[in-house]
Amino acid sequence: MLNRYSRAKVCVPLPSLEDVLTSKGVGISCCGEPKEDPHAAEKIPNGNGSDECVQDNLLAPVCDEELEDVLRFGQGLAYMLTIVPDSSNADRSTSEMPARLTPSLTKGTSLFESQFKEIQAGYGQGLADLVAQCCATEKHDRPSFVQIHSRIEELTPEIIQVATQAHQEKELTKPPSFAKKATVDELLYELFPSQVADALKSGRHPDPEPYSEVSLFFSDVCGYTNICSILQPHDVMNMLHRLYSRFDTLAQELCLFKVETVGDAYLCVANLKHPQPEVHARLMAEFAFGCLEAANNELICPSRPELGHIHIRVGIHAGPVMGAVVGTLNRRFGIFGDAVNVASRMESSSIKDHIQCSAPFMKLLQDQWPECADLAVPQGARAIKSKGTMNTFMLFPLQKRAEATLLKQHSSKRRVRF
Repeated sequence: MLNRYSRAKVCVPLPSLEDVLTSKGVGISCCGEPKEDPHAAEKIPNGNGSDECVQDNLLAPVCDEELEDVLRFGQGLAYMLTIVPDSSNADRSTSEMPARLTPSLTKGTSLFESQFKEIQAGYGQGLADLVAQCCATEKHDRPSFVQIHSRIEELTPEIIQVATQAHQEKELTKPPSFAKKATVDELLYELFPSQVADALKSGRHPDPEPYSEVSLFFSDVCGYTNICSILQPHDVMNMLHRLYSRFDTLAQELCLFKVETVGDAYLCVANLKHPQPEVHARLMAEFAFGCLEAANNELICPSRPELGHIHIRVGIHAGPVMGAVVGTLNRRFGIFGDAVNVASRMESSSIKDHIQCSAPFMKLLQDQWPECADLAVPQGARAIKSKGTMNTFMLFPLQKRAEATLLKQHSSKRRVRF
């Protein structure tokens, strides 16, 4: 209990010290300075004090001034060892508070019951009883400072044992903090590819990185504008959080890299953060099927089930991109190139609950997952905005073989070759 100048913040008046100093063979002079007791040697054999002297000191009468200081000491100690029971009303006396809001006091003391129980649980029954005695309403029921000192010495082993046990129990029941779940480095390597994270850690601006061939996934929510006009903003946010959390889980399972989300658009890439040259098209197709199923199983608004489930449209493309961190504020990793534009066009020209892919992606899928490629339904040559005429395909999971076969029969006249 020292201030910033390393001086004691608690001062005990001289009448309180007189008994202590007398027991050690020191008296108080008229000017308040300690003085040697000429009979100290007779009172304290071997300079260590006798049991009779200490016992007499413990039973010696205590002046009223010291008992008032004991009360303040007990209240201060209770305050330090516990949480203030009613901090919102700290400046109001209990007499001004409504009866139903007034904290109950421990019988015969000015100590709140909540404080007594907290000290009891955190430091033991002995210290709780001692603090309560210091806060006794009747001043003559309070102990002297000499008695307090003696009691604390006796209770020290119990206080340490109970406090240690309480701390251990608190640590076991305390929920893990966010800092323990993910360190700063882990978050950095989650947000950026490893080479970009390494550069940022070292204080350098990361160099642009070319990727010769990646698979790109774009999706958006069908009727998103209408949903925003019906629901409150927090409901829209909740819908996207639930949906994108499912997408994130799938991306982690398949070791894909989530680039960003913009409104209802979700962009994900394969063969970028983790090298997957032989399987990235297959992984992206599996991811797209999983996202479509997850969306169809997620309600738009749980409190308004009549709005139904979420519907998305998906576009996939494969090609080269450039990855880089652009700018110096709110840094994030982005991918650039014509392949990104084509993947976006595949999504915008797709239809509800379907996955449309480009011819370059389909060529890779035939090599990496021929069973799935065989189910793809060709859409023929289509006019794609800003890209001219392109051959596109609709992908179907293996469990929808019958549906894919039926659609292929109707579109056989539009079948194309790679």
